Amino acid sequence: MWLQTKLAVALVTVPLALGSPPLWAQGVGHYLAPRDQVVAIRAKHLFDSHSGNLLDNQVVLVHGERIAEVGSAIQIPSGATIIDLGSATVLPGMIDAHVHVNTGGVTLAQRALRALANAQIDLAAGFTTVLDMDSRGGFYTVDLRDAINAGNVQGPRMQVVGQSINPRATNYYPDTSARFYEGFTENKNVNSPWLARAAVREAKLHGVDYIKIYTTQDFAGTMHMWRPDATLVDSPSLTFEEVQAIVDEAHRMGLKVACHAYGGEGMHSCINAGVDAPNHLMGLDDDGVKVLLAKKLPYVPTVDDLIALEKGDLSATDGRNSRLKMLEEAVRRAVAANVPIVFGSGGQFQLMICAELLQAINADLDGAGVPQGDVKDRDWIAGHCPP
Repeated sequence: MWLQTKLAVALVTVPLALGSPPLWAQGVGHYLAPRDQVVAIRAKHLFDSHSGNLLDNQVVLVHGERIAEVGSAIQIPSGATIIDLGSATVLPGMIDAHVHVNTGGVTLAQRALRALANAQIDLAAGFTTVLDMDSRGGFYTVDLRDAINAGNVQGPRMQVVGQSINPRATNYYPDTSARFYEGFTENKNVNSPWLARAAVREAKLHGVDYIKIYTTQDFAGTMHMWRPDATLVDSPSLTFEEVQAIVDEAHRMGLKVACHAYGGEGMHSCINAGVDAPNHLMGLDDDGVKVLLAKKLPYVPTVDDLIALEKGDLSATDGRNSRLKMLEEAVRRAVAANVPIVFGSGGQFQLMICAELLQAINADLDGAGVPQGDVKDRDWIAGHCPP
């Protein structure tokens, strides 16, 4: 039942690890709620994500880190800590299925610290679970996930891909400088189905939850992103047999697969091989929709990253096309066919997260067949997000 899912969060932060000892070092489990802790959260409104309704005058009763009961007539146990949020609206913790918590850093320590800070920004924005879709080098996101789970640091629950096992190649490489992988398969050598399987096995040994692949690349020769006719380059990066091998090996070993794909052959390889999380799919056509439905696959469109790229796309195509325009058409096509849509922001920093929350409140999505939500904390978000 949804009432027994992870702790609901308000658009006002609710601290459940009440009281923290000052001055001395934090040990393992410091940020885990004690199992015998009972907290009752009162709120004017509560969003029921199953029914889509706002419920009034609700109480959320939390035992330890799990919700025990939700309702308007909950008996609050003696000794429970009561948090009264007044007129605030509470909703279940949100899930973002496409983030990049790393936004830079030269050393691995700098990258890890940046990733922790960004993960905490996600949590503060109401996202209690995130899927990190490429560390951009190394497996420090595995350590970050484990540190959060152990209660050593605060952050959302995470699933991670570590480093992707083949390059996106948004442009050709101007040098041969050392990258983060070393060795044969660690050099992202997936140039055959068998080497692709070996790369999956190696990634698994690092403790990842997902394997991330890129099945389209953004250039061919000196042609970058857009062709002269304002269509995407969409150069395929893997053969269908290599993608099949990656998906089969990952599933055999208990892992899931996410793919970055824009369109064309690379997109069709991705979805026909049955990846668990097809991302972007700006070139999604009717045949692609049929495959998604037949294989019961979801669709993870991302918007925040494309908003940032819109101006450049329109300039490169003389206003004829953009990835955001293509995504709008793809989402309409998928929604019309009842393809499951999974929220993935593509967000990488606070402004993106804040923009996404404000869009969720203000945007009229009727044109895409998506009903507009009724969220009532616009003023709170505006006050806590940079202008």
